[in-house]
Amino acid sequence: MLNFSKHFAVALVSIGLLSHSAIGQTSPQPPLEAYGSLPSTEDIALSPDGKIVALIVRQGENTGVVKVDLESGASDAVGLIGKMKSRSLHFINSDTLIVKMSKTKRTYGYRGKFEASGAVAINMDTGKVTGLLSNTENLHPAQSGLGRVIGYNPDSDEIYMPAYMKGGGRALKSYRQNGGPPVYNVLKVSPKTGKGKRHARASEHTVDWLLAPDGTVLAREDIHEDRNVYRLYTEISGKLEKILELENEAYAPFNIVGVMPDQSGLVIAADDQAMDALEKLDWSGNRSPLDVGGPNKNIDSIFRDDNRTVEGVRYSGALPRYYFFDQDLNADVEAITKRFGSSSVEIYSHDRVWNRIVYKIFDGTSSGSFLLHDRSDGSLKRLGDAYKNIPTEAIGEISVVEYKATDGTPIEALITWPAGSSEETRKNLPTIVMPHGGPASYDWVRFDWMAQYFANRGYTVFQPNFRGSDGYGKVFREAGYGQWGTGMQDDITDGLDVLINSGFTDPERVCIVGSSYGGYAALAGGAFTPDKYACVAAIAPVSDLRGFSNWVASQYGKNHSAVDYWKESIGDPKSDRGKLENASPTNSADAFTAPVLLLHGDDDTIVPITQSFVMRKALKSAGKSVKLVELDGGDHWLAERETRIQALTELDKFISEHLN
Repeated sequence: MLNFSKHFAVALVSIGLLSHSAIGQTSPQPPLEAYGSLPSTEDIALSPDGKIVALIVRQGENTGVVKVDLESGASDAVGLIGKMKSRSLHFINSDTLIVKMSKTKRTYGYRGKFEASGAVAINMDTGKVTGLLSNTENLHPAQSGLGRVIGYNPDSDEIYMPAYMKGGGRALKSYRQNGGPPVYNVLKVSPKTGKGKRHARASEHTVDWLLAPDGTVLAREDIHEDRNVYRLYTEISGKLEKILELENEAYAPFNIVGVMPDQSGLVIAADDQAMDALEKLDWSGNRSPLDVGGPNKNIDSIFRDDNRTVEGVRYSGALPRYYFFDQDLNADVEAITKRFGSSSVEIYSHDRVWNRIVYKIFDGTSSGSFLLHDRSDGSLKRLGDAYKNIPTEAIGEISVVEYKATDGTPIEALITWPAGSSEETRKNLPTIVMPHGGPASYDWVRFDWMAQYFANRGYTVFQPNFRGSDGYGKVFREAGYGQWGTGMQDDITDGLDVLINSGFTDPERVCIVGSSYGGYAALAGGAFTPDKYACVAAIAPVSDLRGFSNWVASQYGKNHSAVDYWKESIGDPKSDRGKLENASPTNSADAFTAPVLLLHGDDDTIVPITQSFVMRKALKSAGKSVKLVELDGGDHWLAERETRIQALTELDKFISEHLN
């Protein structure tokens, strides 16, 4: 436990080895490529019978799948899936692995690029790769959610996949060339052939489905965005019946997360924007609370089976914690988290009955170790590390701290210390302030490749979970609404001031670096507190708030729920015009004193690269130092090895030049 100055609350947890060496002494520095490359073990899935694991591996530009027999240890390459970006993998049975992938592309007749997704089924015995829905007619050509699996029928060995299909609704003029507006039907798909046939018909307002294994429609959600009407249907009685209708709902009034374990109703998150608490919604539309979640137990994610039956939850926080409806399983998982003390324990995969569980453990001695826990005998077996080329001594210790913002709001933050440093040497250090994206996201204890790279090079990395962050409850999250450049930014500045006043940070050697919303926060730091930073680096940033809001409306339509969300988060581009213009770094270019580096992928479908273009133009017109690096083929998440290494290389040169 670290002995912080009075400005910090007691360290909640400190992850990492005791000091390896003092700064200035030898601490291994793996090459930049070791951090910029994607993880050696990118993803892992355990088969339903618990006998094999599947791993995503990369060789050059190609992605493949390797299976490992857990009894013999034998490994084999099965299935090459080319240059696509892998997004997830899971088994539907012990012979068939589903891999979801994506690729940024353009489609003739549609404006702009989009993240086209899809899925393949890989036969683990033969290695045959089958494209799912590849032989299905009338699929809408431009949809980014394709490849999603929402159910599995073990009797017929078929899966259920929703997809937008052409010609399903009334033929509006703009859709006549495609036979009508697309509708979100459910298709029954054979993993052997990949061909799908329609199983359930949607209305033109359908946004989601839940199905039982036999194909019964447990829930169909409809949102009429033009009229702000929400409807929920079920087929559990044998015919489709409406069980709920709500008016004046711009988007879903709650988030359906799955089905009750006893099939007595649906499990919903009471707040559609987060999962602060869970409720049961029975088949008559009545709601009742569940003893899961609550003000101090915000839910990060849900564990569900193939047909979305809820089994348990992961709570948010600096260290993951869990709750399962099965009390024996709950006790065993709790025992594992206690066994590893202050380490971060992530559940990555499990067999169908949760007898074998794959955990990823981050304890500061590796980049994250995958361990197989066998509940039948209590054994733990090491499967490998996330980044195999980064040794223990290269890893920076992480501390979780709490400080108070100027208005008294408690803010939790992570500090990653320079690798090899000790409490005695953590004085007057060069520091990188690294706010997260979202803004409805949060940083937690794990191996963060960018933070760890800079900690390995001798920098302190500060990651505050400012108001507006997810993971700390609805009130804290909504406290960030309309606070871009003001309250949220003040929380970041207040944290930096605590570091400086505590003697940890050299005030002359601070750079602010962020991506997405974090990129906005970096630019806002340069614009609104220019005396704080010696350099500013923004990756895929929002820079012009009104321009971004108008772009969202042009992409999705003015009545889309995405437009309503950004109006809440940022402000209304019409009624709050002055406020948005004042909070836009593009309009305060004259105030910048620090040099600026902009990095933006030309395949970004979340924040358009024009946001970096207008920022560069504004800074150049003001006579400021600015450099824009366009990442060829880069998406919003730096998901490819080449663009990640390019971005890290540019950041390393820029920061080392200006922080000496």
